[in-house]
Amino acid sequence: MLKKIIVPLIVLIILIILALVLKGPSTYKSGEPGEAITNFAPGEAMRIELSQGGKQISLLRNEGKWLAASSFNYPVKEAKVQELLDKTKNLKRSDAVSKNPEKHSLFQVDAAQGKLLKILDKSNNTLADIYIGKNGTDYQSTYIRPHNADEVLTVDENISRLIAVDDKTWLELSLVKCEQKDIAKITLKSHADNSAITLKQAESGDWSVIAPKTFPCDKNAANEITQVISNLELESVAPVTALAAYGLEPPQRMVIVQKKDNSAETLLVGSPAPSGDYYAKLSSSNFSVIVRKAIIEKLAKRLEDFIDKTLAKFETANVTELTIKYLDTELVISKTETGNWILLEPVQSEPITAQNDTVNFIINTFSNLRANVATAETDLSATGLVSPQFQITGALKDGTKQTLLIGNKKDDQAYYVKKSDSETIYLLSKHYAENLMKKPEDFKAKPPEPPKDDQPKPPEENK
Repeated sequence: MLKKIIVPLIVLIILIILALVLKGPSTYKSGEPGEAITNFAPGEAMRIELSQGGKQISLLRNEGKWLAASSFNYPVKEAKVQELLDKTKNLKRSDAVSKNPEKHSLFQVDAAQGKLLKILDKSNNTLADIYIGKNGTDYQSTYIRPHNADEVLTVDENISRLIAVDDKTWLELSLVKCEQKDIAKITLKSHADNSAITLKQAESGDWSVIAPKTFPCDKNAANEITQVISNLELESVAPVTALAAYGLEPPQRMVIVQKKDNSAETLLVGSPAPSGDYYAKLSSSNFSVIVRKAIIEKLAKRLEDFIDKTLAKFETANVTELTIKYLDTELVISKTETGNWILLEPVQSEPITAQNDTVNFIINTFSNLRANVATAETDLSATGLVSPQFQITGALKDGTKQTLLIGNKKDDQAYYVKKSDSETIYLLSKHYAENLMKKPEDFKAKPPEPPKDDQPKPPEENK
């Protein structure tokens, strides 16, 4: 009986020992905490190689500047490289967590997941050669593994965030280096139609179009284009080749940016790349780059894009009278001293009280109205603006008036509209146009309901 118990017990113990041997210890002591893993001066570093899986990038120092060798020696962010070198120049062992190769993937220091960092000096001597893994449990430490070693260590530095194995993270992405407030003048040239549009900022901060015509620039349009220019970034670097191959000689478009310090930058825009994005180049640079299509389209403006899209602008409290004309009738709605609205026309034996909510709703819509776009249309008859289906005029306390004409519907999204004092034809959102175009009966106040008799009626007497 004892033999039957002992034999299975011995087998169980052997199996446990084998499992522990195969698994390896979860922690162990190897080396001393504080022992140096890397020890170099950042100025010694001349080349940085980063790889992960099948991806690889290479940075090199040339005449004191860091360049992306894997992106045709394009300049990189000096501060980002310096931070990496400062964080890795003197890495010290904090703890050793495993020496079992089967656990490398757990800490993301295996060949598939780990980010291999190599730093070399001018003689190609190795200054660092380590796999960077995931963050430690406190997120302020990092798992690392010396290359060609099994030992997994932790260091008290969050360096995983600094390692990105893609060129775009390291490249100096900014093209036109200036802040939005520092832009003084912009010229947009198109090779296709040989046109040029110039915008200039006044000392007050307001923008005007000064060529080929002169008029105040739409504030939103000026803000958008200056914002795009000040944040203009490349997507990637194009291979070195003849500029004509990229449609850059001559360029398809030019964006000339003059700054308030009188310095200037010129962006040349070429033909579309296979990705659908566009080739581009600064005139002062030797590099051709690729810029996202959405950004280039924001720079491809027409003259009408800069026309002020304000259709009406006034304080609602300043409105004293509304005149609304339909094809076959006209309403005049006037504000009384008590703040209510009455219908003066069509003339009645006595003024009719207007529906205050409807009138105030229209005034609120009209008072701060902007068009979607200014069009290049000039034919009033085609747009229905010779005999508009709806016309609204707001008379203000200072004696001025603002009038808007609404014509045909262009599509199911917008109506043609025009201010009475301007030749420009705009498109106004269907939503806002139809908010204005109330029917005459919408303005008439509903007659008061007769008072309800809440007292119960006595039952009828039997006859």
